[in-house]
Amino acid sequence: MAGYFLDSSAVAKTSHLETGTEAARALLRMGDVLYISRLTVVEVQSAFVRRVRNGHLAIGDMEVLIERFRSDLHRKTFRTVAVRPGHFRDAGRLVGIYGLNGRLRTLDSIQLAVGLELRKRGLVDTFVCSDKALCDIASNAGFPVFNPETTPPPERSPQSLDKA
Repeated sequence: MAGYFLDSSAVAKTSHLETGTEAARALLRMGDVLYISRLTVVEVQSAFVRRVRNGHLAIGDMEVLIERFRSDLHRKTFRTVAVRPGHFRDAGRLVGIYGLNGRLRTLDSIQLAVGLELRKRGLVDTFVCSDKALCDIASNAGFPVFNPETTPPPERSPQSLDKA
């Protein structure tokens, strides 16, 4: 089963037109299982608010994007995973390993910990992210990475072809 764990940077691209949007939206069309952490729900909304604050997005457009994202959540486009105490422990371990040289930030370490746990359980096989530093760290941690900003849209997986 092809499963993907999307961090917040990848999820935001599914709603907002920017570099990598086409590739990120292709994942939505493939029909494979897409996992996000509960943290992503807050981070995506925060990203849209930050774009308004920085003058890159109008308030009305932000409201549309947030509503589009909420609609995706309601339609269960993404399977939302709770952040558990073990994820915080694992995130601390990741910061210890990759924090000094890999520029691993706090919330990114939690996202990566959730994704790695899902991979260990056999639910996902690819980490989807458009933050180059986080992609490098995930790859160093042994997680195959898909960066929508630098990789063409994926082909449909055999599992999604069966659903078509």
